[in-house]
Amino acid sequence: PMLEQLALADFIAGGHFARHLRKMRLLYLERRDTLVATLRRELGDLVDVGVPEAGMHLVAWLPEGMSARTVAQRAAAQGLHALPIVSDDQRPYSRDGLMLGFASDTPAALRAGVRRLARLVRGQP
Repeated sequence: PMLEQLALADFIAGGHFARHLRKMRLLYLERRDTLVATLRRELGDLVDVGVPEAGMHLVAWLPEGMSARTVAQRAAAQGLHALPIVSDDQRPYSRDGLMLGFASDTPAALRAGVRRLARLVRGQP
């Protein structure tokens, strides 16, 4: 639709979109760094964290033999969202991992979520 296209063109030409991207980039960087630091503090002896240069999620690689599906199911029962990454014939990973998003949560919520996830991974109630 022409009206929406003109409004978007004005938004971009006025520098609003570039400002929005800068703001969101800083926000997501803070959230990513919070998630990485908390995972390393709470689970650093068990998981390896893949730190992405871009994006809105990362992978926490679980210890060999630990099932990402099982951890993800337990996490879901606790209200946490973690997408299991599992080895199969097409993707022969040496171990399972969890894909964790950070874009929609505050740093405080990320820290609390990782603490809950750490208890699950360690088999604590």
